[in-house]
Amino acid sequence: MTLHDEIGEARVRERLLVEARTWINTPWHHRARVKGAGVDCAQFVNAVYHTVLGTDLIEIDYPPDHFLHRSEEQLVTQLERQANCVPLALPGDVVVYRFGRAMSHAGLVVDWPRIIHAYRLEGGVVFGNGTGGNLAERERQFYRWKGF
Repeated sequence: MTLHDEIGEARVRERLLVEARTWINTPWHHRARVKGAGVDCAQFVNAVYHTVLGTDLIEIDYPPDHFLHRSEEQLVTQLERQANCVPLALPGDVVVYRFGRAMSHAGLVVDWPRIIHAYRLEGGVVFGNGTGGNLAERERQFYRWKGF
């Protein structure tokens, strides 16, 4: 029996967002995953899902500028192992954005277009507008954990 079976999808989504909020103001740091000390966007998503569901969604090795030099969709390939691409986002779903040559930025949907993400340009984990600012015109996709 999974957590989803025990408490239902809405409660799992609520727990994901409660955990995500505990990361607010954690500074941005490439490949880090320490609440309050440093995290990047992929590791933020991993940390939240791991805490609530016991699973990492993204298992890739990536240099800080990978999106400038590589076209391989490593982030999407990893997400698709445990998540399905969906047309509309629900709270707790993952949103990914194209930066440079590949989908290379991830965050969690609070209530679309409101998101929580670890964003270098804003200094760390923040609430953001998923359709505004530097994210406004970027290609994006939504992913939903296959356990829902």
